Amino acid sequence: TKILNVGRVTITRAIEVLTSQGIVSAMPSRGTTVCQRVKPGAVSLSRIGIIAMTSMGGLFRGGYLSEILRAVAGRIEMLEADMQFFTGLRYAQGPSMEEIADSGVDGVILLGVIFHDYIAEAATWGVPVVVVDHHDPGIALDYIVPDNAGACAAVVNHLAELGHRKLAYFDSFIARKPGPTGGTRMDCSANERREGILRAARAAGIQVHTPMFRATLPPIFLQDPSRRVDINDLVEVLKAGRDAPTAVVADSEASVNYLLRHLGEVGIRIPQDVSLAATAGPARAEATATTGCRVNFPEMGEQAVELLQFRSRRPGPFEAHVVRIGFEFIKGATTAAAPR
Repeated sequence: TKILNVGRVTITRAIEVLTSQGIVSAMPSRGTTVCQRVKPGAVSLSRIGIIAMTSMGGLFRGGYLSEILRAVAGRIEMLEADMQFFTGLRYAQGPSMEEIADSGVDGVILLGVIFHDYIAEAATWGVPVVVVDHHDPGIALDYIVPDNAGACAAVVNHLAELGHRKLAYFDSFIARKPGPTGGTRMDCSANERREGILRAARAAGIQVHTPMFRATLPPIFLQDPSRRVDINDLVEVLKAGRDAPTAVVADSEASVNYLLRHLGEVGIRIPQDVSLAATAGPARAEATATTGCRVNFPEMGEQAVELLQFRSRRPGPFEAHVVRIGFEFIKGATTAAAPR
């Protein structure tokens, strides 16, 4: 303690950590001895925890979270590490710091988790944490997110080239107030897309209808009833005559499918009457019918595990990383020249 100028408690905790990693061996009456020589940065991940906004069954039923999880599982298998899936996070309630410590995980991936309070708690767990598909600028953690601003610009510029001069924007999530059991839900990625649409539209000389629209979703998503916008409001705007938007930009392929179904029911043809495009969609090669940006979701999963590896090897001063994953713009069958 005199040589290093630290307290006995700090020394004891350091030895406990080194013992748990198999680097030293502490034997009663025999003292502490080094088990192996470890090169700097050689600490490996042996167990990675996954906490998601849905159940295990929900993850494997399909969708972009399923693509991310499959990539995470594949990379973990390559590391010959174990994957521990915790109960799906709902209403800001998930595994506590004590549960994380007892599980023995060396790192945690938060998959699609957007509860501000819970992410802030995760920053205190003492293990590397990577948040996937969400960025909370107020919390110093590592994040893997799509290039939302670039995707918005690509979609808006495509519509401008087709002669569209007014569009409506439709999404599913925005920033939330505390839910029924506490925990502020902050979908910063949704806000990024909204801001990205507005910036890109200004640059391209396109008008964006206000207010923006979003889907009415089940109560499980903690929608604020006072701010819901039903599909009928969008239909009314699209049928408003000469000043109506000639294109709708949606935040995801799921929203596009929702619009295709409901707009078709009221006689609005895509793309003859209204063009439809998505700022984000799956990377699957067969999903090319919709115009939009195909996000490489598998790369998001792979990058998450690599970032955990990076953190486990460099436990020094922390500097948050935000990795933005690129996209491929696809000209599908849902956009056409603006009607005259």
